[in-house]
Amino acid sequence: MAQRRAIQRAEAAVRKLLASWGTRDVEQLCRNLGIALYPRSNFHQLKGMYAVVEGRPCIFYKDSLSEEDKKLILAHELGHDQLHRELAGKQILIRDHMFLDMSSRPELEANLFAAELLISDESFLDYAEQGYSLEQVAAALAFPADLLRLKAEILREKGEPLHLSEPLPAHFSFERGKDKI
Repeated sequence: MAQRRAIQRAEAAVRKLLASWGTRDVEQLCRNLGIALYPRSNFHQLKGMYAVVEGRPCIFYKDSLSEEDKKLILAHELGHDQLHRELAGKQILIRDHMFLDMSSRPELEANLFAAELLISDESFLDYAEQGYSLEQVAAALAFPADLLRLKAEILREKGEPLHLSEPLPAHFSFERGKDKI
């Protein structure tokens, strides 16, 4: 049930953004929401970080990321803004050292948010209906397969039939220590 609530929270937050702004462009959404973006050359292992500085939401990200990775990191950090701003407001910095970390509920929710924001239902389902495997869909959309696994779980929760050439496990659990991706 915790997974279902996490999916529903992420989906509702993305739906609200899309209704308000009509775009999936992460940088445009950040500008629209007044989130300052700061590329950082001194991030070595750190990929991105969300914080509220002097009342202003900020996303800091490693400046050497590829455009695809930058989009993923910004979407993930935007998820923290939309779902966990209260954590940043308590002087808790949200730092991300790896892609698609599932070690905590906020990280899971931010990853689900990124999957829902970056991958439209239609684009995923179009490839799946053509018999693509999850890895082929990921390659076609230029996202990590783990992000597509999250999107598949969101689609399952929405009741969408998935026709992938390689089926996902009957149920994916993103709880700590189980099927960690």
